[in-house]
Amino acid sequence: MKMTEIVKICQKHGPLIREQIYEHSRKDRPGSKTKKCRLCHLEKNTRYREKNRAKLSVSTKDWQNKNREHYNAWAREHRKSNPKKYSEAQKKYRRQNAEKIYLSSLKYLYDIEPSEYQKVLAAQNDLCAICKQPEIRRSRTAGKVSKLMLDHCHKTAKFRGLLCHTCNIGIGSFKDSIELMEEAIQYLKEHKD
Repeated sequence: MKMTEIVKICQKHGPLIREQIYEHSRKDRPGSKTKKCRLCHLEKNTRYREKNRAKLSVSTKDWQNKNREHYNAWAREHRKSNPKKYSEAQKKYRRQNAEKIYLSSLKYLYDIEPSEYQKVLAAQNDLCAICKQPEIRRSRTAGKVSKLMLDHCHKTAKFRGLLCHTCNIGIGSFKDSIELMEEAIQYLKEHKD
């Protein structure tokens, strides 16, 4: 059995071996090194970061802005080497901000303000514009009842109303064609029991 050499004794953490020592240069004596307990050093840094979080955040952002190319290159490499970490963080963000993401996508895709969506939803009493039923479909990820879907014209992208999933899929299946829907109605009338 190999004996480990005790290099220093910390008052807080006891005997220290070489791997537990942190060496740094002294400001008052250039060229000389001071040996400190690595655990004490980490604890001191953690306390400092917690106490000065706002100041450090500002200085970090300033450095990132001044060194944008260097920081972006580092960030790209970090994302490549840690894909699971970034994937999990993105999923967590999406779960926590689902409402915000949905409403911002309405603005981006259909130029509809969240307030306009809320007005239409209230005018429809949270019911589908066609079947007059509430949405019952649950989202796969969150398990919550889904929102009514925004129906729009696929040619003009004009907003028409809010529909449940079933009605929205039905209209889409008939390719928004009134003639095709009339044919379907006629077909159902002919084959009614």
